[in-house]
Amino acid sequence: MEVKRRVEDSRNRAEEEALRQTNSDLPHVMGDRVQLQQVLMNLMMNSIDAMRNADGTRELTINSQLGENEPLVVSVSDTGVGIPPQRAD
Repeated sequence: MEVKRRVEDSRNRAEEEALRQTNSDLPHVMGDRVQLQQVLMNLMMNSIDAMRNADGTRELTINSQLGENEPLVVSVSDTGVGIPPQRAD
């Protein structure tokens, strides 16, 4: 699978740490599996790119938790440089 190889190659080049934790108490998500994978892959690739020139530890975190008004909230965060204030909307 091309996407999997691309992520693995990028991950190796960026030398980020990956931490995996699972929570079996979360609800199952109903949706198009391919579209959900594409969204998550895009967010992960953006994170890897953001950490490419970062000093220190590189960490990509994907978190899923119960939301207040939503059944499930999924977030992707990283230790990259971030978006410059002048580009943030």
